[in-house]
Amino acid sequence: KILNLFSYGGKGMNNNGFSLVELMIVIVISALLVGGTAISIRILTYADVEKCAEETDSALSKLRIDAMSKGSLHYYLLIQKDASDESYYMSVATSKVAITDLNGADTKISLRKKIGSSKITITYDKSDGTGMVTLGETNPLMISYISNSGAYESSYKQILMKSDSKTITINMVTKTGKHYIE
Repeated sequence: KILNLFSYGGKGMNNNGFSLVELMIVIVISALLVGGTAISIRILTYADVEKCAEETDSALSKLRIDAMSKGSLHYYLLIQKDASDESYYMSVATSKVAITDLNGADTKISLRKKIGSSKITITYDKSDGTGMVTLGETNPLMISYISNSGAYESSYKQILMKSDSKTITINMVTKTGKHYIE
């Protein structure tokens, strides 16, 4: 009887706990879930930066074409950070006077379009040597074109969109009005 109490599967054996194999399986599954979550968060942040760069690139191209084809109108692209939700918004205006109303209430400003969340940072570099400026509520980015040549009227060298893991640069060629993404 004494041997039966200590043998595997005997009446005296307490089998209510976890075995080492079961514990290892739970740890491996937990590690996979945590790793997958971290990767998906990084992908979402990267996608936000990518979307912001694509929206800006598309708007710059369209604005240049509009400015060259409709020579009598002057087009301005405005990118600003909204203090209420810390997100970035883009709008197009046909006059510099209309830009003073940053909420888009003026009829000369197109509807504001959200291009980035608070998880990214947009900075820009002017050709005048002032260095990189972080886009904020008080210092929006305003880009305009010369209608007859398509060159930039504003003097920006590049726009950087960054997150923790990714930076996308839009380089701007002032004399030609062209731009490219790096």
